[in-house]
Amino acid sequence: TVSNSGDVMANATAPTSLNPLGTGGLIPLSGPSPASVGLTGGATAWFTWTYSAAGTGNPGLSGGAGATDASTGNPVSSGLVSSNTIQVQAPASLLVQSVVAIPAVVGTGSQNITVVMTVLNAGQATAVNVSGTALTVSATGGAGNATYYSGPAPALVASLGGGQPTAFTYVYNATTAGTVAFSGGVLANDGNNSLTVTAVSALGNNVSIFAQAGLGVVSMTVAPAGTLSTGMPFTVVMTVSNTGQGTALTVTASSLAPFGSGTATLVATPVPVSGVSSVAAGSTEAFTYSYLATGAGVLGYSGNASGYNTQVPAGTVSAPVFATAAINIQAAAELAASAASLSTTVSVNQPFYVVVTVTDTAGVLGATAVGVSVTAIESQPAWALTYLGALTPTAWNLTPSAGAGSAVNSFTFLFRGAVTGTSPSPL
Repeated sequence: TVSNSGDVMANATAPTSLNPLGTGGLIPLSGPSPASVGLTGGATAWFTWTYSAAGTGNPGLSGGAGATDASTGNPVSSGLVSSNTIQVQAPASLLVQSVVAIPAVVGTGSQNITVVMTVLNAGQATAVNVSGTALTVSATGGAGNATYYSGPAPALVASLGGGQPTAFTYVYNATTAGTVAFSGGVLANDGNNSLTVTAVSALGNNVSIFAQAGLGVVSMTVAPAGTLSTGMPFTVVMTVSNTGQGTALTVTASSLAPFGSGTATLVATPVPVSGVSSVAAGSTEAFTYSYLATGAGVLGYSGNASGYNTQVPAGTVSAPVFATAAINIQAAAELAASAASLSTTVSVNQPFYVVVTVTDTAGVLGATAVGVSVTAIESQPAWALTYLGALTPTAWNLTPSAGAGSAVNSFTFLFRGAVTGTSPSPL
């Protein structure tokens, strides 16, 4: 910037050549513009140069101006002045330092693969809007493959200073057995000139993917179905499926945990014997438990199965716990009988009635006694009683009720006395 502080016109006012100051280098590209001007008294002119930074540092420039006095024709000049210095930085330069995938061994569908890409700004200028590119999955052994799940996180780093690192995290799912590796790069802009900055893609470590077994209990059933009575045997069948890609070895059915107020005794452990079965991918295995119902109430069972994968060392695979539907166990029917004559004294050959009373004493939770009947009528040996036949009923069902706690019914039989005297009840 040049000013004429006098009153007379300064003709052909022009700047001198500029001299470099400080460290670093500046390469002139154009200027000054304009080359010269006439300055009236009190006027100001601006001269512009364009330079290119030639090296890192803190360069500056110094210079002055000269002109001709319009009145005298004598030359006039200013003193030298110095500019401020500027900082010239090396451009932002991104470097992928590492691509690390963990874990190094993983099963198909069992757990995720986490990939961390570490990036360094090896330049001096700040890199802005730094983002990780999509990763490339390479099969480095067999037909291994993994599918994208999430990332990068963070999605964008707004500013990354010179010499500073950052990291981007991705998550992938292992889908096909084999060996894979991940590679990726980075995009950004130079904070000084806005030019695009990229990093060369780098390949990470190998990840070994094995065919993972996946166990699940698909059903647990009780047979026979419906209400059971105490003393009845029953079975629980647990069907286990391998939903994974690999074979499950040494599949073991767990002990079953009972729930509810009913009780039962385990008669036989699972068949086939636990720990000897291997289940191929897509196949099922049924384990059968044998029980004997012992106590009335509601009863159910829960359990699961576990096994091992085929990789070395073998990893455990377990099925989630599954449960049966609850079954109802009733106390078995328990019959008690008593007999009484309806007449205390009868004549010889006079018919008389005997009533047999039958009670199901199983209680409120007891089972129904079906088709109850008195099967034999006998008199005492000392008395000659002729059985004339049963009247009613001939058979009955006895069902305990919640109010009474037991069930009662009576059967009537007709007899005739052959001798004199008092006959006891014929049972």
